[in-house]
Amino acid sequence: MSQNSSSFNSLKAQLLQAEIPGFPASWYYFGCTRNAKSRILKNDIGDFRLMALKSKKGEWQVLQRNCLHMGADLSKGKFTEQGLRCPMHGWQYSEQGMLEHKGKCLHRFPTIERNSQLFVFLGVESNFYPFPIESSNPLLFPKSPLRFSIQIPWFLLSANGFDINHFETVHERVFTSIPQVQESPDYVFRVLHQFRNAGTRLPNKLLRALLGEAMELDYSVFRGNCIYAISSAGQMKNHMFFLIHPNPSGAEVFLFALSSPGSMGSLPVLSFLFSPIRNYFIRRFFQDEIDSIHELSFMPDSLEETDLMFMQFIHWIQKQAHAANK
Repeated sequence: MSQNSSSFNSLKAQLLQAEIPGFPASWYYFGCTRNAKSRILKNDIGDFRLMALKSKKGEWQVLQRNCLHMGADLSKGKFTEQGLRCPMHGWQYSEQGMLEHKGKCLHRFPTIERNSQLFVFLGVESNFYPFPIESSNPLLFPKSPLRFSIQIPWFLLSANGFDINHFETVHERVFTSIPQVQESPDYVFRVLHQFRNAGTRLPNKLLRALLGEAMELDYSVFRGNCIYAISSAGQMKNHMFFLIHPNPSGAEVFLFALSSPGSMGSLPVLSFLFSPIRNYFIRRFFQDEIDSIHELSFMPDSLEETDLMFMQFIHWIQKQAHAANK
């Protein structure tokens, strides 16, 4: 038996035994704070009942939503001079969630705001930071994300970036080098794909005519549900940030097409023309992805050696579940 076959059989046996988290400890999208008419915003993510409070300094903080007294919904409360007043029994909380007369505090979740987009970490500890940063050229979040729904196991969407066979079948890409994989046991799994655009469909023909056939995809996944992808074609780079929210029927996906102050898409004069074109190609590519995985199932018994990278990624997610729940 070859070394590859031995590794494949061992990995397949592990996939059959271990569990995949239904809701990984990770970052999630809370919502948009732009033009908020209240200092209190409400959202449910998974089993978490959340609210975001805006301080007098204009900073947002995500906290648990249920009162520490009898569980009343604090998002229905009102701000007074003393702070947030519970609508049920009048208990007073500070804008940081402190319940002074009891010496207790609402659970405060790590919170980050980018261009009025609010993100929250749900889980044991926020020991990683997936948000794209380029020190010399900071990336800008859009005013709102693109949103998709999928009715498959949530992890199969992020795993698709490691399913090398689907790139040729679905996206008409031909690999020009062997994909390079980097794995961090703590939180990130990354691959660099290099291929050429051999597409015969209209979007691929237009892309090839405008930017040439050489393409690259730098694809990083954090904790399974946070994806940062950089796609390159010619002189154009697209930075995309995804957040996958698992739910009982599959998942909600939030896609942020990021822009850079140094790119032509961010210059005031060209932004009006460039952004719709860029968003068209991003939406078209991602819609093809969504269509291709419709009704997809995870069936480890049927996996083959050509699925090895896909399997390595799934096994990495399984290991993340245990690390996140310590």
